[in-house]
Amino acid sequence: MDEDANVFKLIGPALIKQDLVEAKSNVTKRLEFIRGELERADSQIKSLEGKSKDKEAEVRVVVVCFRALGRADRWGFLRRCTICPGAVMMP
Repeated sequence: MDEDANVFKLIGPALIKQDLVEAKSNVTKRLEFIRGELERADSQIKSLEGKSKDKEAEVRVVVVCFRALGRADRWGFLRRCTICPGAVMMP
């Protein structure tokens, strides 16, 4: 942008002349803020993806345990799951 260019700011229904240096400074600050927000959102997404994978692994373990306990129940055995020590199937 040329140094002698006119820059205007829309305030309500009126265009108000603004200094070029001030306008560039405002745009730079806004871009920095947006970049910071994007980085913050990306880090939150990564954190939540990690937590989601951990919970998915826990659910898989519980599913395996309940399937094993269900098989034990069909045969009438008392069985304690080695993966989930608190889970017990009574005959």
